Amino acid sequence: KFCRLRSPFCKALLPAHPDTMAIDTPKDPGPRRLIVNGVVIAVALAVVWIIFERLGLDDYIRDYKALKEALGPETTHGPILFFLIATLLTGLGFSKHIIAMAAGYLYGLTYGIVLTMVASTVGSAVPFFYARYLGRALVARKLSDRWRRIDDLIADNPFTSTLIIRWFPISSNIIVNLLAGVSSMQTAPFIGATI
Repeated sequence: KFCRLRSPFCKALLPAHPDTMAIDTPKDPGPRRLIVNGVVIAVALAVVWIIFERLGLDDYIRDYKALKEALGPETTHGPILFFLIATLLTGLGFSKHIIAMAAGYLYGLTYGIVLTMVASTVGSAVPFFYARYLGRALVARKLSDRWRRIDDLIADNPFTSTLIIRWFPISSNIIVNLLAGVSSMQTAPFIGATI
């Protein structure tokens, strides 16, 4: 009764005829690739933590003046370090609104906007590609027919779907990036809607 108009969103949630359900199922990555990817993530996080501790960045978080001196535009490494930190935080699901405020405070409106857009786009693309190459085969085999219909809907409207989810006030960046990665969504519309 609810979906009398048979909109694409309703069709994605209703049971479909088995002949109409098709999903591109990539090759299973296998346990070796899962272990290698897990080790790569663990090593990357350990390296970031060591760099964070060695550079004494925890002191800068508590002292705004020291933060501006370390990451400000007058330093040679400040914008690069800010870009790397913002990319890492966005990739881990941190809100890009806070990163944008920090960039605006440190670098001004124009340069702050550009730096935030590039860092958040790269930070969102990393989990997208990670999920695309690691988890897509697993998800395609394990999830239900409802996921396949939603996946078809997302694949048919990738830019709009991503944009709507990004604008939704309580959506999680990391979940959106990972779900888009395991879906059959094309890369270009995802990146375009993320910018």
